[in-house]
Amino acid sequence: MKSINARFEGEISPDEEFPTPPGASLARHMMRQLWDAGWQSTEFNPWKKRGWVLPVTLADIRLDLILWRHPKKTTQWDLTIEPSYVPGFFARFDGNVVSAGPADMHMLAKTVHEVLSNFEEVVEVRWGWNGPPSKKNATLEPTELG
Repeated sequence: MKSINARFEGEISPDEEFPTPPGASLARHMMRQLWDAGWQSTEFNPWKKRGWVLPVTLADIRLDLILWRHPKKTTQWDLTIEPSYVPGFFARFDGNVVSAGPADMHMLAKTVHEVLSNFEEVVEVRWGWNGPPSKKNATLEPTELG
């Protein structure tokens, strides 16, 4: 499955309503900013007791934005944007299709990048496709899958 990913540094303030897992304050901010940019996201839910997932839609595009803090590096954060639904082998034969493609993920990533860049607690945002950005493949802004 394809995904576009960001890694960044930040001392994210704890959320008063949801102190754990970490990152709820950023997830809440992200949800509001995405809504203002035309994306629909009305909730964020705990993800694997490590972070938060925001279901995000725009017309018939359905994506999940997943945000979590590195378990040992408390100022390092990871973010993944991936389709909400990827049909299995047999489901594809029944005509089921993935809920979003690479261009859709890139479109959301550009908006997310703007939100992260304007969030004063976040620095050093790096992007990459199909896994955490590495020194080899990281870019300063999300790029289209080529």
